[in-house]
Amino acid sequence: MDDIVKNEIVQAVADSIIEHNGVDTRVIDVRTASSWTDYFIISTPTSSGHLRGLIKYIRKTLSNFDVDIINRQKKYEEGGWVLLDCGYFVIHLMDETARDFYGLEKLWHEGVSK
Repeated sequence: MDDIVKNEIVQAVADSIIEHNGVDTRVIDVRTASSWTDYFIISTPTSSGHLRGLIKYIRKTLSNFDVDIINRQKKYEEGGWVLLDCGYFVIHLMDETARDFYGLEKLWHEGVSK
């Protein structure tokens, strides 16, 4: 899969999260800094119910592009951070506390694009 198609899929997933009210959704291009993935998508759900809804919409968007989630996390409400590994991109759904504490945007600041 070429970089243009990958970018389009990542943007479609980010747009779906934004459309469903994910807070402060960011796409970070980490290709130059990471050997294991190309992009991060980071967003904050407003509640555990919103988190479950976002995951549902993300799964639907991914299925439209034949993209699978590699990890199979069972419980989504624990820990304040859900990571969905899709291979060439990783989705981080983080509550405000986890997002402030880990500061992924600061760690990967050179690639922040949206």
